[in-house]
Amino acid sequence: MTAPILAGVDGTGSGLDAVALAARLARATADPLVVVCVYPEGRRSSWDPAAVRGPAAKALEAAAELADEAGADYRRVASSSPARGLAELAEELCYEMTLIPGDLQLLNSHVTYHARTAYEDDPASRQDRLLYRLWLSMPNSRALPPGFEVLWGRIEAGALRGGIDQV
Repeated sequence: MTAPILAGVDGTGSGLDAVALAARLARATADPLVVVCVYPEGRRSSWDPAAVRGPAAKALEAAAELADEAGADYRRVASSSPARGLAELAEELCYEMTLIPGDLQLLNSHVTYHARTAYEDDPASRQDRLLYRLWLSMPNSRALPPGFEVLWGRIEAGALRGGIDQV
């Protein structure tokens, strides 16, 4: 089984773009798709489709239709914040893998929610963890959100960032 692709919906056009892109990715990879709308815990939310009016209502309705067309699981999740709600759902649905010698894992750290688990070397079996990291800085990279300058310096689309500067 593979881990599902999560697409967060926020009641805007960008949420629809996320669902449409995630649906195409799910079709291409044959991975399950989960469309998520996170709303504030403990009260009727502005993201609750029954309470939404105007363009946001149309966007959430369109997202639900896109999810239905894609055969996606459409979920509304109550949480103290959208980020926390998505993180909790991602943890619940995450895919875990164990790398064995010869395995290679490639991912884009700016668009993939990921982490590593704790690891201890086993001196008895001489099985020491060996992990190489390769930074690929693509000239067609996407722009990063405001505030990421602290980590990456340049955040505009196409910026070469990360890794070790070559002279």
